[in-house]
Order: sequence, then structure tokens, then C-alpha cells
Amino acid sequence: MSYQINTNSPTQQVYLNSLNCKSRFPAYTFELSTRIRPPISQKLLISLHEFTIPNILNNVTIYNNKLSFYENNNSKFTIEIPVGIYSVITFRDLLNAVFINLGFNIVCVYVHNQFKLTFVSTNPLSIINEVGYETTCGRLIGASKSGANEYIYPVLGTTLPSYTVALPNTVDFRGTPFFFLKIQEILTTNINSIGSQSNIFARVPVNAGLGQVITHRPTETTKFLLNQPSLSSLTLELEDEFARPLDIGSAEIQAVLNIQFMYPQEEREVDEGTIPHFFRKLKRKEMDDDDEEAEFGE
Repeated sequence: MSYQINTNSPTQQVYLNSLNCKSRFPAYTFELSTRIRPPISQKLLISLHEFTIPNILNNVTIYNNKLSFYENNNSKFTIEIPVGIYSVITFRDLLNAVFINLGFNIVCVYVHNQFKLTFVSTNPLSIINEVGYETTCGRLIGASKSGANEYIYPVLGTTLPSYTVALPNTVDFRGTPFFFLKIQEILTTNINSIGSQSNIFARVPVNAGLGQVITHRPTETTKFLLNQPSLSSLTLELEDEFARPLDIGSAEIQAVLNIQFMYPQEEREVDEGTIPHFFRKLKRKEMDDDDEEAEFGE
């Protein structure tokens, strides 16, 4: 939101470095030895100037690391993939090692020219998603979605030339393409894609390759007006695209916040500009005129 800066108070900047935070789990908590306080009769405006974090974001997390099969018409099993950063090749190799260790005649194949995964077996095979045998990595492996935006299971195998489960879509190992920054002390009215108020302070795109530094400088500054008289601490939370806690291990983050000040704008009635407001205002004016006439005895 755009606010008119109507004071001569200089802009302040707050430099937050997680190396100096008081605690980092489950959120980064910063205790400010100098309280952020506006001058008398003014209010605080806060905005994000810059945010940096190393791109060591896991693309396999506790939310998408299960893959379940129905094999040989009588056996169900689930593979739980260790959390970490995977390419499609390391993912394929890990699955093939697990198949060998479990004694299943299943081979995961990556079709390079199609960017798709297939599973080949000597027995009937399908990928399932059932209670107790969940598959949560549909996006990774390339499962298709229904019109209701849900992954379609089971993914059935064919019998030619052998029992083969071919995933219909290309693999996707990008991980979360963006994440959200929240500051507990700052309440916002931003709305997410399902229409809920999410208290999001900033949306940060993952704009760097693995091992590089994600740097976000908003092209358009969004300022938030604070009702509280001062700030003595700031608690930063990170969430992935599905509003789940973002696991970044012990990675260090940095944020630069702009602090500006303004005099409160003149308050207006919520129905200003409507016909009822016009007549109510007209009635008040007539009553004021009558009071003035009575005061002067006219």
C-alpha cells in the first residue's frame, strides 16, 4: 500500500543477520537493544528493502518423500526417501538401490529425451496412494492431475514388452519456486490463493541456482502501517509455497527493513461517498444550523 510520508523524520534501516539472532528454531527471533519508536504523534511504516538466503533448499522434504507400489497383485510397500537435495539421476539411483535391497525385480529408468520416469518390473506393478501406503512425490515423479487439481492414482502398468509403469508428465525437481516471509510482530491483511488472510510480509522468489545466494529486492515497495507504538523484537518465519515451515537447516539469513514515519491520516467514515452518508451529513448540517439560530435567538 502507498502512504504519503508527511514528516521530516529520517528513514531508518534495520539490518537483521541470523548470526546475531537470539534463537533460530522454530523461527528466527531478534531482540533489539534499541527499541524502534516513532516520534510523538507519528506512526511506524515498515517495508522490506532486501532479503538474502543461500539456496540450499531441499527439494525432497518430509512432505513429498513417500512413494508406494502395488506389486505382483498381492504386495504393497512404501519407500521413504531421505530428506535432501536430489537431481533426477541421484533420485533414480537411490530408488534402484532400494529395490535391490528389498529384493524386488523393479528398475527405475529415466528417459532423457522425454524427461520422464518409468518403472520396469518382471511382475505386475502400479503406483498407489492409499491409507498406510501414501505417495506424496507426485510432482517430483511426474504424476498427472485431475480437473479437481488432485494427483491421479493408481498409475497402472502395462504388459508390453514387460510390466512397465510410465509416468505421464515430466519430472519436476525444482523444489519450492518461491517462499513466504512472515514477521510475527507485524499483522498484514494479505490474501493467499484460497482467499484466506495469511499475514504474509513478503513473497521471495527462488532466483538462484543451488549453492548460490537468493537475493530479493522488491521492485515495488509495499509499506505496512503499524498500530503498535514501538518494536522491541522481530520474529521471522519462512514458509514454502504451501504455507508449510521451510526447512533450511542451519542456513544464515539476512534482511534489511526500512522504517519510516508518518502522521496519521484524517479518518473517514466507512460509508463516505454513499447516498446514506450524504443525507446523514446533510441532516447533521441542518441540526447545526438550527443550533446556531437558537443560540442567537433568531
